[in-house]
Amino acid sequence: MKNLLLISFYFNQKNEIASKRLRSLSKHLPKYGWNPIVITPHFDDIDTSFNKTELKNIEIIETEYVDMLDKYKSLLNFNKSKKINDNSLKSNNNNSNNDNIDFENDNTESNNNINFENDNTKSSNDTNTKTKTKTSTTNVKPNPLIQKGIHLAGEIFAYPDGMKYWYKPGFEASENIIKERKIEAILSSSWPISCHTIAKDLSEKYNIPWIGDLRDLWNKNPYVNHNFIRRHFEYKLELKTFKNVSALTVTTPLTKEILSTIHPDKKIYTIENGYEKSEFENIEPVRKTKGKLNITYAGKLYEGKRDPQILFEAIEKLSNNNLIDKKKIELNFYGDSGNILEIGEKYNIKDIINVHGFIDHNDVLKEEKSSDILLLISWNDPNERIFIPGKVFEYMALKKPVISIGYKEGCLKDIIDQTNIGFHTDNLKSCMEGLLKYYNEFIENDYKLEYNGNVEVNNYTTENMALKFAKILDGL
Repeated sequence: MKNLLLISFYFNQKNEIASKRLRSLSKHLPKYGWNPIVITPHFDDIDTSFNKTELKNIEIIETEYVDMLDKYKSLLNFNKSKKINDNSLKSNNNNSNNDNIDFENDNTESNNNINFENDNTKSSNDTNTKTKTKTSTTNVKPNPLIQKGIHLAGEIFAYPDGMKYWYKPGFEASENIIKERKIEAILSSSWPISCHTIAKDLSEKYNIPWIGDLRDLWNKNPYVNHNFIRRHFEYKLELKTFKNVSALTVTTPLTKEILSTIHPDKKIYTIENGYEKSEFENIEPVRKTKGKLNITYAGKLYEGKRDPQILFEAIEKLSNNNLIDKKKIELNFYGDSGNILEIGEKYNIKDIINVHGFIDHNDVLKEEKSSDILLLISWNDPNERIFIPGKVFEYMALKKPVISIGYKEGCLKDIIDQTNIGFHTDNLKSCMEGLLKYYNEFIENDYKLEYNGNVEVNNYTTENMALKFAKILDGL
């Protein structure tokens, strides 16, 4: 068994897509001859007890961590407690006796590392709990000069990312392991970029082959906006960081194409995210009203950027043309509902919409398992074409037909077409056609809808993801 040093900032956050990718990788790599030793920060407010069963044979070493915002506040004598472990190095080997919800599971991770007001140490499964008071609240517009100042400060001080102060404890913990054990390879995964700078320096100092896993692009990421000076330095730093990397991995075919333009001489592999089969084995569906086509969406709407109006209008028009009975359709929304009911009223379907709010992730899976159709909504924007939302892998595992609404082409549409798990649309006409097909099948088959996903779905298990990584590691 060969030892792999795995360096990742995200690992212990239970429902964060980045953490799931790396935990599943750690779980399955030993089947293919690689023993991962994980280096990750320790956070007092994250419960990692689930790792004792999920990763009982994986060695996880947690280091201290000082958030950049906390560090600067402490330097300025602000009174704020540090989120830092008193021990400089805490070993969490799950062989010993040491003892929310992310509705979206997006592949697209938050790369906003330039806003001091963001706490990037928090998992995306953290929900914002608002304190209820008897007083009314008003929306106060931020001072544009202050906002500009914060942004500029972030451009300077959060370079290359807001987690840069993890470099020292992360490097020291990794170096200790290298001195104690024979490490055959290093794997670092971003975001944040500091994971790669740690791995680069270790690789060069100890002559160990290294794979850089970019869950999102570093440069040329359409959702990261820096000023031209910062972009210049970021680009130079990426070239310098990956100058001697053994291989690079990305999560979609189109990001591979883009990354190849920056690193034309590097070996670059596409390894998509996937679904963990064991997570879906014992899900008990909840009882649904017989005779109603149940369509479920569980996720964030991002202030209307994810827009279900195409589906709502399709239902209205099919109903007005007497092609469907809308009373036999039920739309369920879990999570960030936004103004869904208001939009539903616009299309005269408010009475078939149920808004449930945020619930536990395990309960979400039960609701999805009980549904006839799972709704996937992504932003209808050309930038989205390079991404594959993590939610689509969850839908594969649940084996339910999918209606996907988003940009007309790209990686998401390709993977849905390839696996035949449903249909993807960006327009009213095809949405009406697809929905009518599902509806008629549902009525004709005694209120049942068949799942038609093909064998290609099996390629997107996390076990197969680990196999792909193992083959690259074997070839280093």
